[in-house]
Amino acid sequence: MEAVYTSKEVALLPGTTSLANITVHYILQPIADILEQTELFCRFIDDIVWITDSESTNIGIRSALNTVFKNNGLELTFRQICTNDDSGSVEFLDANHCTAADSVFGFVTKDFVKPISVGQRFIHGSSHHPPSTFKSIIFGEAMRLRRLNERKEDYLTSLNRLQNKAKKSKFPVNMTNDMIILVS
Repeated sequence: MEAVYTSKEVALLPGTTSLANITVHYILQPIADILEQTELFCRFIDDIVWITDSESTNIGIRSALNTVFKNNGLELTFRQICTNDDSGSVEFLDANHCTAADSVFGFVTKDFVKPISVGQRFIHGSSHHPPSTFKSIIFGEAMRLRRLNERKEDYLTSLNRLQNKAKKSKFPVNMTNDMIILVS
């Protein structure tokens, strides 16, 4: 079984997200029958992920996608993992799909921090917001991380990263610690 992530190399359109979404929808329509051969096919605007049960199906889908995008003057970048590889990973949006031999599906998901997001902070803790604002930020982010991390140990690692980000943002220390204990 293979999971493949694709993304264009250049901006699809210099316009809006909606325009890019509509464009990709119509580019994919002519090969809809080929895409139905996947176990899973998901698209979010111009990012695509799919899962197939055979290498030959995967090759056919890659070929069809390359052809249809090339016919529309666009190029694709493919990254993929195979569940036979025990150290592979590929990200799709905020989720990192990592191969795992002990998983029923052959991979697990973990949260993915994009390189442009490393070192970012929340609103400053000394801003004039009520304490509930800071609690809500931590709680909401923790719930998002819970959905992205299949395994508890990955979730706890993400919570540690969340706690450090809150501290860098100068959130009240006791409140931060209490919220991390609550969500863990």
